Amino acid sequence: MPDKLLFMLSKIQHAVTTHMKKELKKEEIVLSPGQMGILLALEKDKQTTMGKLSQAVEVDNAAASRLVDKLEQRNFVERYINPGDRRQVIIAITEEGLNKAKIVKNIAKAANAKIKEGFTEREISIYRQVGLAIIEKFK
Repeated sequence: MPDKLLFMLSKIQHAVTTHMKKELKKEEIVLSPGQMGILLALEKDKQTTMGKLSQAVEVDNAAASRLVDKLEQRNFVERYINPGDRRQVIIAITEEGLNKAKIVKNIAKAANAKIKEGFTEREISIYRQVGLAIIEKFK
């Protein structure tokens, strides 16, 4: 039987994404995984430059800009020109965005706990090592 590791990764991603969307829907929140990442990054720092935000969520500036556009349309973030350096765009989380980010954070914590269920600390450590190694191979 041939290895189906890529297929398995795809199935895992689909299962987790579906679970997260279902949990968010219960809270009447509709966000993509990328939008969740932006909100969680901003929940921590409250505001940052577009460049730093792109690095934090590991996407290029164009992708980050598209994600921010959608969040801005929903009044979860706002952007403005840095008065100290007019070349920089600052992205700031709004009060509404902070409220949603807190809900997302709790759902993500619960999902992480669910992933760990039934596994030993050693197995979780191996899972992390394998995951990081796969990511590194495809950089």
